[in-house]
Amino acid sequence: MFPRRRVVVLIDGCFFHGCPQHYISPKTRTTFWEEKISLNRRRDAETTRLFEADGWTVLRFWEHEDVDQVVGEIKRVVDSARSSRPIAGVMLTGLTTVGAGRTGDRYWVC
Repeated sequence: MFPRRRVVVLIDGCFFHGCPQHYISPKTRTTFWEEKISLNRRRDAETTRLFEADGWTVLRFWEHEDVDQVVGEIKRVVDSARSSRPIAGVMLTGLTTVGAGRTGDRYWVC
């Protein structure tokens, strides 16, 4: 999360978020897992919607994506946000998909 640039980075795990390229439905407890993955996908979409509604740029990546490409895209977007928002400093505090909030001057994600 880059609060001063209003950019949030979310890394989704292929299994728990139902990656279209790598997700394979388990052979046991199929109904449980289908519901679990579906709920995760809905929560992911809602999280993205809430951040964007609050003026944040949301970057989502799959865990299998090339790290150098992911870092390059994050840098490109943060640098672009930097040029449009002249604020000194960038702070990365965490990566997740559930939600975000603020406590004092520190941002947290859970």
